[in-house]
Amino acid sequence: MTLNSVKEYMGAIRNQYLRADREKKGKILDESFFGSYKTEAVYRNEYSSLVEAVTGGESYRDWYRNDRLHRALWYKSPRDYANIACKSKLSVA
Repeated sequence: MTLNSVKEYMGAIRNQYLRADREKKGKILDESFFGSYKTEAVYRNEYSSLVEAVTGGESYRDWYRNDRLHRALWYKSPRDYANIACKSKLSVA
């Protein structure tokens, strides 16, 4: 992919997938996500087509939102933390 293709792709991802997050919490989420995304996914891979890049972006977004370890969650993924929180609420109630 050329640099212009990457820029176009990043713009499309920004508009399509982060609109709700941006409306809720502002530009900081965009900057954090895209900084990580470019470093961890875009610059490390060579996509042969836009379809492949979109698929890779969707996969990365899902991992980032659900499975990435967070320091604020005691190095658990959001999914694991939600499961633990749900179980603790069930055992308390």
